[in-house]
Amino acid sequence: MWLPDSFGYSGALPQIGKLSQCSYFVTQKLSWNSINKFPYSTFFWQGIDGSEVLTHCPPADTYTSDCSVENILKVVRNGKSKDIEGGSLYLFGKGDGGGGPTEEQINKLRRMRQVNAKIGSEVPSISMNSNNSPDKFFENVIKLNKGKHNIPSYIGELYLEIHRGTYTTQSVIKKFMRKSENLLTELEQLASYASLILPDYNYPYKEINAMWEDVLLCQFHDVLPGSAIEMNYKYESKKMLHKVLEKSAIIYENITKLLNAEATFPKCYESKEVPHAIEDADKFVLWSDHLTVVISKNSGSITSIKNSLNGKEFIDIETGKNKRGANQFVLFDDRPDNWQAWDTELYNIEDYKYVTNLKSIVLDESTGTVTSVFDIGNECFITSSVTIDVDLIKFHIKVTNWNKENKFLKVEFPVNIHNPVCTYDIQFGNKKIETAFYKFEVCHHKYADLSEASKGVSIINDCKYGFATLGNLMKLSLLRSPKKPDAHADMGDHEINYAIYPHIGSLSMDTVNKSIAFNKVAANSLDLDKHFIKIEPKYKCDEHNFNMKISCIKRAEDDDLDSDYSILKSNENKSKSIVVRVYDPLGGEVTGTLSVSKDFKIVDIVPIDNLEMPIETTEKIAIIDETSFDITLRAFEIKLFRIFF
Repeated sequence: MWLPDSFGYSGALPQIGKLSQCSYFVTQKLSWNSINKFPYSTFFWQGIDGSEVLTHCPPADTYTSDCSVENILKVVRNGKSKDIEGGSLYLFGKGDGGGGPTEEQINKLRRMRQVNAKIGSEVPSISMNSNNSPDKFFENVIKLNKGKHNIPSYIGELYLEIHRGTYTTQSVIKKFMRKSENLLTELEQLASYASLILPDYNYPYKEINAMWEDVLLCQFHDVLPGSAIEMNYKYESKKMLHKVLEKSAIIYENITKLLNAEATFPKCYESKEVPHAIEDADKFVLWSDHLTVVISKNSGSITSIKNSLNGKEFIDIETGKNKRGANQFVLFDDRPDNWQAWDTELYNIEDYKYVTNLKSIVLDESTGTVTSVFDIGNECFITSSVTIDVDLIKFHIKVTNWNKENKFLKVEFPVNIHNPVCTYDIQFGNKKIETAFYKFEVCHHKYADLSEASKGVSIINDCKYGFATLGNLMKLSLLRSPKKPDAHADMGDHEINYAIYPHIGSLSMDTVNKSIAFNKVAANSLDLDKHFIKIEPKYKCDEHNFNMKISCIKRAEDDDLDSDYSILKSNENKSKSIVVRVYDPLGGEVTGTLSVSKDFKIVDIVPIDNLEMPIETTEKIAIIDETSFDITLRAFEIKLFRIFF
């Protein structure tokens, strides 16, 4: 894996790399940490599941070295693991855009080799022959250390202490990305079922793969982080992802019609049940069988959330900084020293003002919704609609005419939970982060959870990635307004959805399942668990908190020549199979049973990697009654299977 300039690295990445036939990892970016200098140049990076990749951080601390004497000498001076390396990698070339080495740089390296030949190792020799490739470097490290004997390990996320503003900048591209990823995954499952059950329907390999390629292109540095130039967002990436959403929705609807079913595109902020509601002199009260919520008519903030059954309080406005309540909007000054789109700084976390100019607050008793309108100046408004959906408190936020300059909009939740560690959702798992000052802004996906042994609060969102937890104060990042390199970044109107899930007990699969449901883009009237594939706990003791999920169901690329990724040489070798990916999102060994409906008969099951290539195993997977098989996962493990029918 070659990622010299990404802005932090998920703890799930080592396992993803290993499943993609990558055993080595190179990055330079960790040298940019602003507070804690990373302790190693070469180390084993261990992911949240225990997978390891041998990792190297080139000590010249740049990925575009100009081959100057000063830069080359950094190779010797900055190395932190020289006793185990036997050398290091040196990244050079012209510019960020992949310009490659120049003739001048090649000549500089040639002269440095000549100097090295005369005076020895005080000046390093940079060799570019095939014996000094990155693969050879890593192989040599293993050989020098006789395996892992002397090589240090680092476990979990490689958190970058800089560029934390990229979790929020260019919110529209991030929203389109989240919805594109989810909708394409939902489309793959539906199209797989249709292609197997309908004799005249062929899985749309080319259309789906082309859309995934567009999605992945928009994940390229600097597009998804929000640090690209204005032209990119105005003319390319936003339009590209919008087309993906439009086209995938049309294909989804067409397939559903072929199956004589109905497609829907649910709004995550809508309630299935209307809560009870009353209005008092200074407050509104909403309640369901699970929750009672009090909203101040003076501030628009939530001053109390109680469990309706046992009376436990989830909001704390007595201790901590926030004395106003939950769903309190806050505007921070946001003036980084250098890269505006990239950075948000520690010194600005105390430079804030609460949004207090409440223009109106009304209760719609027919829907059990309280709607507040805030004026944040210069014709910019926030409209916040709050309701209860059984055991979720849902928020639908509209920001009209966001036109600020170097401001950061967040929403706060002062919770009655005291734990120095907060848990954040990531792809294929979660991470636990201390509420430390130098991690004042972290990256997450669908939820953040702060729990004690007896209760907790999860903040669930449908399109946001930045979060902060300091003490008992949880803060979801909503919008930024940097002026470089895009002077119009995030300007305009926005819609944002999030929810509070107050729960009894610590973090469980209830939060995971609710966050997945909150992010669902498309649905249909078919019961695909019943008619296609489902996964259930093997043992009764696991039923209450079954931590195994299916993340992907698709047709195998090698089933048909229609796929550009197929290695078939002719359609004579066509097969009928699907790829299923399962994972543990919570972090604990689990055994489940994957079953297909009686409409299908399993003839073979092959464990595969991310490239859909077979993985050698010692035992053949046992098929039960031609319809099911058992799967055991270690904590946070990912497994893929190709199931032949």
